[in-house]
Amino acid sequence: MLKLSIAPSDLDKVIERSIETVRALAEQSNIKIAFEISHLSVMADADRLSQVVVNLLSNAVKFSPPGARIVIEAKKQAEFAEVSVTDEGPGIPGDALTKVFDRFQQADPDDSRARSGTGLGLAISKAIVEGHGGAMGVNSEVGKGSRFWFRIRLGDGDA
Repeated sequence: MLKLSIAPSDLDKVIERSIETVRALAEQSNIKIAFEISHLSVMADADRLSQVVVNLLSNAVKFSPPGARIVIEAKKQAEFAEVSVTDEGPGIPGDALTKVFDRFQQADPDDSRARSGTGLGLAISKAIVEGHGGAMGVNSEVGKGSRFWFRIRLGDGDA
């Protein structure tokens, strides 16, 4: 079972720490990561939440072409903060969208040699978000990119 240490957490700090974790990987491919401060607080296990954001960012970097831009946003949606990571990658075919959060699944198995991974990152990320009482999803268009998002409860000051 997933153990979480829930406490008020500064969402901007979680995101900035996550960006810093993947910065070198992004720079290797000349990929820019854009983020605007949101000033939101969430009720979360900041370390686990950072794990989710790092996974989404590293996937976006892995599947984006050199010179691309990744946008991470955090916005208030009712009593939740919605965090999204949008990339300029190849997108995910419709039939694979329903499986991307399953364990040991990758959107394009033919491409797995070029972009290695276990296929566990998104499944673990979804479990962490759901353990916080939140939700996670993806919107994607083949040839245009993907937008992975999750919602997590706001902290008392923002609700």
